Amino acid sequence: MTDVTLQARRVHFGSQADEAALFHWLDLLKDFATYRGVGDTIEINVVSSEIHDDQLRELIALFQRYAIDMRQLQVFETRSNKGWLRNKQAYWYEAMHETAPVA
Repeated sequence: MTDVTLQARRVHFGSQADEAALFHWLDLLKDFATYRGVGDTIEINVVSSEIHDDQLRELIALFQRYAIDMRQLQVFETRSNKGWLRNKQAYWYEAMHETAPVA
């Protein structure tokens, strides 16, 4: 089990409440992740590369909502979650598996 550091770079917020909502959701991840701001990046440290499906779904939803590079989440793919994680019909599939760099 290895720690994984994800990076949320230059996140754009629609309002102060929108920004507060992101940090509220990050606070709810405290059972398996911590975060800190570094310049224009929020580093999210996940305490293990093997996280539960429900935790991974929370990260996917959070990354989708705030347009954070979802390709980083590929590191959490395992034999047991590969079926649903690589579902081409899922809303996250293209963002997670696209090859073009994210601006």
